[in-house]
Amino acid sequence: FGIHAAGKPREVTVKLTSWAAELVREQKWHPSQKILKDKHDLVVVQFVLPNTTEFKRWLLGFGRYAAVIRPKSFANEMREELKAAARHYTGKS
Repeated sequence: FGIHAAGKPREVTVKLTSWAAELVREQKWHPSQKILKDKHDLVVVQFVLPNTTEFKRWLLGFGRYAAVIRPKSFANEMREELKAAARHYTGKS
């Protein structure tokens, strides 16, 4: 994550489970990446990002195995993005 670098850096905390947790545990995706909690099937990781455009795309790729914990505003943004995507599968697009 770094192509879009404009903006004030903000901390983003994400919970990942299953294969997503394993993938994030095994690779450093960003210099600011910091694992806060690491259990068998769960990783809580924090990033400090000046822009979340690329991060959002990356996170969406994990589907049900990722959830934004903080900030709430970004969690809400992700929820709206997923709701919009789900409409393509419910005939309500």
